[in-house]
Amino acid sequence: MASGAKSDDGSTQIQSIGELIRAGRLRSGFSYRDLSARAEAAGFSVKFQYLNDLANSGPKSWPKNTDTFRALSAALHLPVKRIILAYAISLGLNVTDSGSELASRLPENLDLISPKMTDAILAIIRAASAEAQASSVDPDKLGLAADSSKNHGKVMKRKFESPGEGSQEQHKH
Repeated sequence: MASGAKSDDGSTQIQSIGELIRAGRLRSGFSYRDLSARAEAAGFSVKFQYLNDLANSGPKSWPKNTDTFRALSAALHLPVKRIILAYAISLGLNVTDSGSELASRLPENLDLISPKMTDAILAIIRAASAEAQASSVDPDKLGLAADSSKNHGKVMKRKFESPGEGSQEQHKH
């Protein structure tokens, strides 16, 4: 199942570790040896045979060493949390995520981002989310009285304010 696929209750189904590895190989074009080398370049060790076994048969148990999660994270360029959840799914635990695909792909070191950069990123996400929500609205429900409007047939333009301008600054004391 693809990461981000929604179940009947709206939660996001997490991929198994085998699915993550296969998807990572497809996305990168890397062999198991290449993925192993990527983990090694990040300071971790994971054998290419182990990657092959995980991709084709899944894990038999939890790794003995937690560095295995970090190695797979480095090899697949995915957060450790996502690797651990994928292992859990593979071992038969019912794990769902009510978050979005975007949230599941965020790196773990977000606390290193400055508050100013965090605000900028959130503004982009909010704008993208608002645009997606607006484009999903039925156009027939937007202007029920459009024909009786004094603006009927006119092109409407909206002025967008620059960040830091407008209503937020007016409310400062």
